Amino acid sequence: MMRLRTCAWPWLVALLGSAAWGAPDDAGGGGGLVVVLENGRDAEGRPHGCYFEASGKTPPLMDGTRLDVTLQARGRSRDFPVKILRAVVQDNTYKVSYPWQDRVFAPLAYEVKVELAVGKQAKRVQQWLMTEYGYAESHREIIDRRTVPFGTEEERTRFAIENIDRIQGMLRTLDARRLAVAEFAQALVEQAEGGRPRHQELTMGLVRFRGEVDAYFRQYVVLLEAGFHQTILRHLRVLDRILRDHGRARGEAVLPVLAQRLERLGKEIHGSLELIKQYAPAPADTPLVPADEEDESPRTEEPGGER
Repeated sequence: MMRLRTCAWPWLVALLGSAAWGAPDDAGGGGGLVVVLENGRDAEGRPHGCYFEASGKTPPLMDGTRLDVTLQARGRSRDFPVKILRAVVQDNTYKVSYPWQDRVFAPLAYEVKVELAVGKQAKRVQQWLMTEYGYAESHREIIDRRTVPFGTEEERTRFAIENIDRIQGMLRTLDARRLAVAEFAQALVEQAEGGRPRHQELTMGLVRFRGEVDAYFRQYVVLLEAGFHQTILRHLRVLDRILRDHGRARGEAVLPVLAQRLERLGKEIHGSLELIKQYAPAPADTPLVPADEEDESPRTEEPGGER
């Protein structure tokens, strides 16, 4: 059962917007895992803050048994961990929650997994699990999982397209700034007094651009293309070093070296532009990786995961 709802939290300054609520499809579905993903809004109606909650029932387990509850975004070929929380079983139930004060959930498909790992338990719980179920200390099992689409299918498709366009725009803007630095270097073979204002203008432009890039990526809890945040920043650092080196250099001898570095950077930026095309939304009939075909080995948080 999926449905939308609105509610409010004390730590937000206004009512929440739409939310995704993943609940069991029927009485026999899984362990009754209920997932709540909600975005908040500030007093002016802008997206601000979000909230994750997961709760459910377990098979007969000893009170104090620890469970790992993993929230992740579903990709076409892999998942992107967002947050791993520790739940403690009490009366064969569990509940975890986590708020983000300054980030929101992007319209994506999310999944929650609830995992039991015997090796992570206190000794008395380990002994009980080994005696009651015959588990080895290395035993791990997923006791429940649920996929929760956030937003409508139309919203998810539109966001995927707009997000790719936005990242491509950032890369093109970065390449335009690279060309501006190249023109500046060519025009000022010798560092003249009159070149300092333009040099400062280019430098401040890179600072502002970085702020815009950071603000975009950091507004979301997770993006499937989050790796491009670091890619753009890496290109930006290279361009900044070239510009600073140009500011210190004098004479025609250094111009070919700067030109080569700028040309090499241009190829890297164009390579990133080609790579982002692979993230374009798949046709509507392309399924996600089936849950039963996924690698069940434990995963840790990685860059592009928790925000």
